[in-house]
Amino acid sequence: MDSEVSEKRGRGGRGVEFCCLSYPLVKAGAYLIPIEFGFVAGCIIVLSTTTPTIVAAVDTLPHIFSLVLLILAIITLAWQVIGLATVRIEMSSIYRLYIRLNFLLVLITAATAAIGTVVIATKHKQSTEVCTRIYGNPPLNSSNGVSVPGLDSFAPGEHICNYVMWAQTAAMGGLTLILFLTQRAYGQKQRNALQQLQDHDEEESYIMQRASLVARGAARSAKSLNNVAKIACATPSQARGLATVTDTPVRSFGGLRDQDRIFQNAYMRHDHGLKGAKARGDWHRTKDILLKGHDWIIQQMKDSGMRGRGGAGFPSGLKWSFMNKPGWEKDPRPRYLVINADEGEPGTCKDREIMRGDPHKLIEGCLVAGRAMNANAAYIYVRGEFYLEVAHLQHAIKEAYADGLIGKNACGSGYDFDVYVHKGAGAYICGEETALIESLEGKQGKPRLKPPFPADVGVFGCPTTVANVETVAAAPTIIRRGPTWFAGFGRDKNQGTKLFAISGHVNNPCVVEEEMSIPLKELIERHCGGVRGGWDNLLGIVPGGSSVPILPKHKCEEVLMDFDSLRENQSSLGTGAVIVMDKSTDVVQAISRFAKFYKHESCGQCTPCREGTTWLANMMERFEEGRGNNREIDMIYELTKQMEGHTICALADAAAWPIQGLLRWFRPEIEERMRLYQEKNGPVLVGGRRLKDMDPDYAFPANMGTPLSPKALTQ
Repeated sequence: MDSEVSEKRGRGGRGVEFCCLSYPLVKAGAYLIPIEFGFVAGCIIVLSTTTPTIVAAVDTLPHIFSLVLLILAIITLAWQVIGLATVRIEMSSIYRLYIRLNFLLVLITAATAAIGTVVIATKHKQSTEVCTRIYGNPPLNSSNGVSVPGLDSFAPGEHICNYVMWAQTAAMGGLTLILFLTQRAYGQKQRNALQQLQDHDEEESYIMQRASLVARGAARSAKSLNNVAKIACATPSQARGLATVTDTPVRSFGGLRDQDRIFQNAYMRHDHGLKGAKARGDWHRTKDILLKGHDWIIQQMKDSGMRGRGGAGFPSGLKWSFMNKPGWEKDPRPRYLVINADEGEPGTCKDREIMRGDPHKLIEGCLVAGRAMNANAAYIYVRGEFYLEVAHLQHAIKEAYADGLIGKNACGSGYDFDVYVHKGAGAYICGEETALIESLEGKQGKPRLKPPFPADVGVFGCPTTVANVETVAAAPTIIRRGPTWFAGFGRDKNQGTKLFAISGHVNNPCVVEEEMSIPLKELIERHCGGVRGGWDNLLGIVPGGSSVPILPKHKCEEVLMDFDSLRENQSSLGTGAVIVMDKSTDVVQAISRFAKFYKHESCGQCTPCREGTTWLANMMERFEEGRGNNREIDMIYELTKQMEGHTICALADAAAWPIQGLLRWFRPEIEERMRLYQEKNGPVLVGGRRLKDMDPDYAFPANMGTPLSPKALTQ
């Protein structure tokens, strides 16, 4: 433990891991320094070269005011030089002192200049009288007889004094405005960096305290050792605003700050290439992470509480550890990491934003996750329709190879790792991990029976782990900033941040990263401008993509967006694709479209899925117009229960759950639709047949057990 602490601190504090020292002119607002430098220099030039009348307004402001402002400006200017030097040579301790005092100095200087400007402006008439008394009406010729051309245009002394005073007011006001706008635009980055440094220091101090306690406890009695262990296992508090490690009864979730967002280019507003990625902190000290070894990386992921973001919610660290079973070193087979980027579920579009805007995050995540699994290569299996995403990924991979970040001796760590992109052909079933592996091998995309699991027999018969894009892309940032930071978001067992793709009847559909456990209502109102027509116009919400049950309005007001809360409310987080439906929606038709989608995408390998999805689609199509019998509502529910859990993969479950949610919360809507249809067309038998169209001589499911006519018996 002591060696780890000393290694973290490094020589002169240079080993401390915080963003602003690695890329000084991009991170933490360090590029604010030259701008502030220019501002203060401008103040000094004005104060040093103009007359006291112009600068301090004789008889309007004391002469000492000009001197005080000059001294403040010189001190601030000198401090800017110190700050610039400390950033360039990465002297972290002095830089922290600079961060603390810089804003205060500049604020005092600007406030002093602003006060003087306001006083001069308010006493303009008095200043003009003083100026006129000093300059008077200047003659056309000077006292030594030399002609002074041009002064005749300012014959009245009052005119030139007016120009001078207003010029002075505008100059000082302009300089003050420039500083305000600059500090507003860039100064926040400095304060954010300071907050991160303080968080890092607190965590580092906790690590050292824990190491010291454990070391001293070894020499104590059993009772004392027990007390030390309790202290050493305590959870450090985090000065992170809303995100805390320990939940409290009044804890509220949501309102993720920008500096806590992992995916900072989701809308592709910035450069998606290597230069832009490094500016956002990607590839920072990746070599150090790789050199820590696979056990350390996996433990960091376990401590973070990260659960898979693909829908199942399986603990990521535990899943990655399956690749390193005892004796894995003796297995001569190559090992692979496969990234499931086959994002084909209706409503889901979060992974494509990562591949399009932050491809280097995914590639770096592949490298880190691959090191954790001791994999030799990664295959990124991308949905065939994602043309732009594939292009950005290929470009990013090319840049990473050229920069030595992947390939032979990746990042100079001695670890060899390759990354490949493979395009799918648009089949939804290939989003299932074993079907994806089959497709990757060039076979028909149909799920495999398990066991054996991919960790034993995966791609090309080799150990393989299939992971989601968001899960892998977030890993480097989690490890860099520490598992405690990530675990500070969300409720227990639901930690971290999550990308939510919000679509449907909202004012501003978007993909946004937010804290886990944020209330569903707050998520929509904070980031989407609310439901179209107001919250009272809401009918229901599908909280996790087309494969999860819908929730009615009264449930949406209370539920939290995490795995456990949604499960308690008989739904699921799924992929985090939120589909909002207002009261103009035909909810039966919407769920019917889901049923048709799953019927079309079923591979047909399992009978319950092949036949069940067909029956579901046909029955839901009839329910749209109300052509059904109330008994069929119970029949379709029983059918979904027979499909659920009885197939090789979970596609049958995905087809069944939306219908179960519809029947659970909106059954009266179906019954009312059937009643209206029967009022218009007469009774409807099981199977959708109208009684008036039936031949009474033949037995059908609806009239089984009734006597057949002699005519029917003879045929």
